[in-house]
Amino acid sequence: MTDSLRNNIIWVTGASTGIGYALAKALVAAGNQVIITARTQSSVDSVVAELGSQCFGIVWDIGDISGIARVRDEITTRFGHLDMAVLNAGTCEYVDVNYFDAALSARVINTNVNGFANSVEVALPLLRKSKQKNAAYRPYLLGVSSLSTYVPLPRAEAYGASKAAVTYMLETLRVDLFKEGIDVSVINPGFVKTPLTDRNDFPMPFLISTEQAVDYIIKGMSARHYEIVFPPNLTWSLRLMSWLPKKWYVRLAQKMRK
Repeated sequence: MTDSLRNNIIWVTGASTGIGYALAKALVAAGNQVIITARTQSSVDSVVAELGSQCFGIVWDIGDISGIARVRDEITTRFGHLDMAVLNAGTCEYVDVNYFDAALSARVINTNVNGFANSVEVALPLLRKSKQKNAAYRPYLLGVSSLSTYVPLPRAEAYGASKAAVTYMLETLRVDLFKEGIDVSVINPGFVKTPLTDRNDFPMPFLISTEQAVDYIIKGMSARHYEIVFPPNLTWSLRLMSWLPKKWYVRLAQKMRK
């Protein structure tokens, strides 16, 4: 891990399990102060107890807009600013097109899109405070999207749409925050073995562990790549599909769906 990923104050959302937990653990081990958020007190307490005094926990469901001021105030009181924020929290539910459920879409959108926006509202003023503290430093905002945004995938109407919105917001933030000296990256994972993907009822090609995912993320963060994307074999497979004429890809996907 490079020196740029040491001695920072870093916020990681959705850090009780999966990628968020593994990333928080790696960042604490590297000598950073890591703030974690998760939805339940027991989840937060468990992670803080394991990671020790370099980890500070806050209970927050990112979909709850009323918690924005409280979370920002807690971080400000304890740390004063943020050097980096990794907005990782999210959810996934798959659509059964035979019984299309608008409530399912609302749940996914509220967490993945509205919750992401809520987290940005918390993070940006605190990242700006880091810039005020050290004008030469470039604060860093990262958000977790998905390789599902590359092509339309079966049953991913809600999840894919929500992650496409996250990608668009991050890419626009990269444009709008450039003059302020704040860097922005999009993290696009493929299938990573987590409690969330353990619920999937279909084969997951090129499935990787959370430790492998964190290795990719750490390398991308160190270089501040615009897009941190992994694993390579799934990435290139989906990129190649996205380059097909749309009618060809649609026919291929329809056969996959059957």
